[in-house]
Amino acid sequence: MEEQDNLSGLGQFVLKTFSDFKEDRKLIEEKWEKNISAYNRELITKEKEGEGEDWRSKTFIGITKQKVIAAYSIVKDSLVKDNKVPFFLSCKEEELQDFEQMDPNLREQIDQNKEIMEAKIHDQIKKGKSGKELDKCILSCAIYGESYGKSTIEEVKEEGYEEIDGVWQSYSKNYNCPKLENVSVWDIYRDVESEDLQYCRGVIHRKLVSPFELKEMSKGEYFLEDQVKIAIGGNEAYNDPEDTSSLSPAQREISNRKKSIRVLEFWGRVPVALAEDFENRLKKNGVNDFSMLEDFEENSGNEVEIMAVMANDLVVRYVRIEKNTRPFYRAVWEEPVDGKAGVGISDNIEQIQSVLNGSVRQFLDNKNITGNATFAIKRRLLHNQVKSFKPGQSIEIAEDCEDVRQAIQPLQFPDVGESMMSMINLSLSFADDESSVPRVQQGAGASGQETAFELSQRLEKSGKYLGGVIGNFDAGIIEPLIKFMLEFNMTDPDAEGKANYKAVANGFTSFQDRLTKIRGLRQALELAQSNETLLKRVKFDQLFKEFTSLLDVDADRWFMNDKDSEEQDRLEAENQQRMIQLETAKINAEIAKMEAEVALTNAKANAEVGRVQIDAEKLKLEQRKAITEEIEQTRDSNRIEKPK
Repeated sequence: MEEQDNLSGLGQFVLKTFSDFKEDRKLIEEKWEKNISAYNRELITKEKEGEGEDWRSKTFIGITKQKVIAAYSIVKDSLVKDNKVPFFLSCKEEELQDFEQMDPNLREQIDQNKEIMEAKIHDQIKKGKSGKELDKCILSCAIYGESYGKSTIEEVKEEGYEEIDGVWQSYSKNYNCPKLENVSVWDIYRDVESEDLQYCRGVIHRKLVSPFELKEMSKGEYFLEDQVKIAIGGNEAYNDPEDTSSLSPAQREISNRKKSIRVLEFWGRVPVALAEDFENRLKKNGVNDFSMLEDFEENSGNEVEIMAVMANDLVVRYVRIEKNTRPFYRAVWEEPVDGKAGVGISDNIEQIQSVLNGSVRQFLDNKNITGNATFAIKRRLLHNQVKSFKPGQSIEIAEDCEDVRQAIQPLQFPDVGESMMSMINLSLSFADDESSVPRVQQGAGASGQETAFELSQRLEKSGKYLGGVIGNFDAGIIEPLIKFMLEFNMTDPDAEGKANYKAVANGFTSFQDRLTKIRGLRQALELAQSNETLLKRVKFDQLFKEFTSLLDVDADRWFMNDKDSEEQDRLEAENQQRMIQLETAKINAEIAKMEAEVALTNAKANAEVGRVQIDAEKLKLEQRKAITEEIEQTRDSNRIEKPK
């Protein structure tokens, strides 16, 4: 590879711009480090000296991640539904005052064309997985306070089956599809003097690629093949490795890095003299003959918009572009007031995270001290060295030790841990306020210390705050993306449904409409419940379906229709009949049991009567026997006395 002094003037200008942008964002990178560390529970926080050291607790309560995920989930549900992005196309004819007076057939044709184009864009969003990329942008924005998207055109493959002459056969076709790509904040270098990515000096997308990936990239338009070969061939000799501290956290710890070619994709303005010199040298001497351009008027104000790609400090792609065609989009969570970077959830609760960690650690430290026995020992009164205590342990004490308490005494430390609970609860309450994401929106129950009205007000303010975030995504990413897709389709000769459209993102509108409708339905239900006459006339089925639809719940999946209701009524009737039969059988069984018990009682009574009668007969027999015996004895006596 040729030495540094053989860089083209254009290449040196791009590298100098990259160096300037990199220097200007150092403070922003420090903020991002804190943001992602707090989200990953890795941020070092200290509220007092010695906290988290030695035996002390290092517990990190992930309140930052909890709030980020809760806010991300709410915004995601509003902006990405079933891989669909909320937008609509406004036709210029619809804005005319006499649109309603137009020919009905013409109006129907306008509506039909609009539906066709909207359906095509929705299909492109689904096929290009732009909804998934928008998900990543939302999460990045909640963590870092800002996120970047990039519009690209990617070749996608569609596969399926079709019937040909009565036989089903597989098919596949490739076609170009516009899509959104999420770009990490760590890989975007921009002019921080302006927040407008289209108007600022430029935007640089830094990425690391392998030689194979660079070769695949070079198949696109405007690549300089010879320069690509030089960049790939001289990769091993390239001695300017990328600083890993500026890479995204996921890329820093890679030891065996195969993607070692640094690619800088520059979209911005350069002095006209540099652009013309580069173009002239391409035409005249070929792409390998570059020389330093010493004298150019950098501050002359004469600039031109270009796109240039550098691989290992060589320009491998170059083309002039029109203004306002840079493919980058930026959305912020909160607009920074006189600041360079967006403000996110992590920024808002950074101090609260530190206070909460400190409070919980003090609580646990105190419990560790009071929950573990500590002893004071006089070793001269002990025969054996005691390092620790365990149940059933025998300790030998000196003969002159009159009382074991003279040798060993337990120490009692005051348990003040419960006093930290008020600070912990206060920190959680502050986290709700600072993040504008109450705990009830995380799925947790209300604290019980606020009234229903206060809770409703808190939720309403939270809804307005998140509505503002959704509005930032509408303006920063969604609307420019839909505009890009619309322009792609309008230039496609095979596309249908073309008309004079304007892309409008309505994520914020749909979110606010949903909140308004939910509040209205709740108020209507409360009013109906307070009046028995109204309560009888309310169609609760329709009310329930409307409410669940606003909550993005498909009630038809588990709400019974008429057929299901009839089947349910039939089953309930069968169950009721079965229960009646069971009750009847139970009653009959009870009657039979009672009859058996009566019969048994009667039998016992009859048996008792018979026993009594038998006993009476026995008594009579015994009496007769006794009388007979007495008569016989009398006769015998008379016989004995008669001879005298």
